[in-house]
Amino acid sequence: MKNTIKYILSLVLMMVFFANAEKVSGQQAPLYSQYMFNKYLINPAVAGSEGYTAFNVLAREQWVGMKDAPFTHAICAQTRVSPRSWLGRLHQVRSRSSAASRMSKVGLGAYVFNDHRGLIDQTGIQLTYAYHLNLDEAQLSFGLSTMFIQYAVNKSKLQLDPDFNASDKLVDNSSLKMISPDFTFGAYYTTPEWYVGFSAAQLIQSALKFGNMGDAQFSQRRHYFLMGGYRFDINKQYSVEPSMLFKTTEQFNYQADLGARVYYKNEYWGGLAYRTGGAIIVTAGIRYDKFYFGYSFDYTLNKLQSYSYGSHELMVAYKFGMNIRQSKWLERY
Repeated sequence: MKNTIKYILSLVLMMVFFANAEKVSGQQAPLYSQYMFNKYLINPAVAGSEGYTAFNVLAREQWVGMKDAPFTHAICAQTRVSPRSWLGRLHQVRSRSSAASRMSKVGLGAYVFNDHRGLIDQTGIQLTYAYHLNLDEAQLSFGLSTMFIQYAVNKSKLQLDPDFNASDKLVDNSSLKMISPDFTFGAYYTTPEWYVGFSAAQLIQSALKFGNMGDAQFSQRRHYFLMGGYRFDINKQYSVEPSMLFKTTEQFNYQADLGARVYYKNEYWGGLAYRTGGAIIVTAGIRYDKFYFGYSFDYTLNKLQSYSYGSHELMVAYKFGMNIRQSKWLERY
């Protein structure tokens, strides 16, 4: 009967990697449609790159209308370390440096998320250190994150053959939770008009193993992200920003988001994008004082269209403090 449980857990892990048709084949990372408004979600080098302290909350409901559809909830914070803060003073003591400009190069970030996919719940926390170099009217940033993810199988949703009572006992006595550590590295270059970033996630490709069931063992796949965008002014009130995000694994299972947004007075925006694999993404948002509100709707073009009402994503951000470089162009939205 133990082999039965191994088989079940193997199927569960395979579902995590391959069942989600809106994601890259084999992708194990959460999917976001409003990545351009919080690039830190996919690139640790972005942490503190604006200079402000920012808090972001995001909720994504995928394939609305389908039973037990995936969803993702996330909250993150990032900041630029000020020489006047206690972190800045601590860094000055350790580095024996009193140069404020040196202190203004450090960025910190934290990110917590819960990603639900069928029988599997992923709960993760990420901590980030970033370093920013000023290059005249440009900025080059590097970031490194460490992440811990807990994978948990929902026992209540496992449906076993009623004739195998022993299997139920094995499930009850088995550990259906595990914690996987990993790292993400990123580089990010931005100018007054454009930006480009590259990041690599799940660098050590941790093995996934529930309890002592060696047959149900899989490895995380290394993921690569390349993003870029160019923003130009039409006049004093309107600007346009086309952007792209390319995602792939080492097996070249790839996915790309291509789109553009129109901004009005840097307070309102709307956009349209296409995701390879079959989805049209509509985004809209508004800025009120220090608050930012964004919404996106993914309209599925593949066979899932008959079973769901699309995917919804809501983003709320709050930014405060001063931009360390006092450069208005660093604020991308």
